[in-house]
Amino acid sequence: MGHNDLQIERMDDFSILNDFYCGVKEFDEFIHSGEFEENVILKLSVPYSVKENGELVAFFSLACDSLLLEDDYKEDFSDEKAILDDSFGEHVKKFMSKQYYPALDISYLCVKKDLRQKHYGKAIIERILDFAVDASEKIGLLFLVVDAFHDSVNQYSTVNFYAKCGFVKCSELKGNTIRMYKTIF
Repeated sequence: MGHNDLQIERMDDFSILNDFYCGVKEFDEFIHSGEFEENVILKLSVPYSVKENGELVAFFSLACDSLLLEDDYKEDFSDEKAILDDSFGEHVKKFMSKQYYPALDISYLCVKKDLRQKHYGKAIIERILDFAVDASEKIGLLFLVVDAFHDSVNQYSTVNFYAKCGFVKCSELKGNTIRMYKTIF
């Protein structure tokens, strides 16, 4: 299931979310309480609808962010040193000395409840990655970041999903999220 025919466009009409449920209580309440729309009005993120054959299957929103890569996690990042050496040559040491790196935040990503586990999320991540690569040609942008939701009480977590998409943890559990990142180069 490649889902190559997904139509992704900026969401201007929030009424398309009236009958949308992803099946995660916290997310569904966030969507239907008006908080999601309010975040967009406040320009905290930009929403996108994802449709297949005209039907809303998912939505996500993106925001500018930065990745704080603490020293404990830079060791994990150094596994990508070969990529860095190719990209940055002799400038790797300077690059690794930075504390913050420009990133694109996947603020929200919700797939319709009855369509979860059907590879829509992975296809959307691939499209977001393509967008990020294009954007990196215009602005400083090195990473995708996400605060992956993890609720041990209700036994629901997106951490494994993001790990399967190539994201790496860069923090411990804080509240009910774990910060993760993925290089875009």
